[in-house]
Amino acid sequence: KPDLDLSTPSEPLVSDAPTETELQTLLQGWLDAKALTLSGQPADLSVVARAPLVKRVDLERSADAAAGRSKSIDASITTIEVVDRKPQRIELLAQVAYSDRLQAADGAVIEETAPTDFIVTYVLGRDGTQWRLHDYMPGS
Repeated sequence: KPDLDLSTPSEPLVSDAPTETELQTLLQGWLDAKALTLSGQPADLSVVARAPLVKRVDLERSADAAAGRSKSIDASITTIEVVDRKPQRIELLAQVAYSDRLQAADGAVIEETAPTDFIVTYVLGRDGTQWRLHDYMPGS
């Protein structure tokens, strides 16, 4: 779906005590930037995520590109709940509405995930003054 309105945050999150809205925007920025990257479009994941997560997404995209595949992902945060908040670390439980499609170079659908909702635990950490996604665990 090329008509997806994906956006990536251009401003890093630097608030000392980010609001739930700011946290949700950061997580949505991660999902959007990841979706853009995996579809083969440029996106700056480093604004929202630490290097190991950026590398993981880049490796996944490289594997798809080498195999002549592309992914289209539609993911959005529907609810978030702050589970734990410390000065340098925030843990969130988010409900994510998700679907994806893996396509061959000719556009044929290789596999598809039907729209579903699932829960993801996200861990944000502070690098200096900037909040970034450090890790995430699907499930529970």
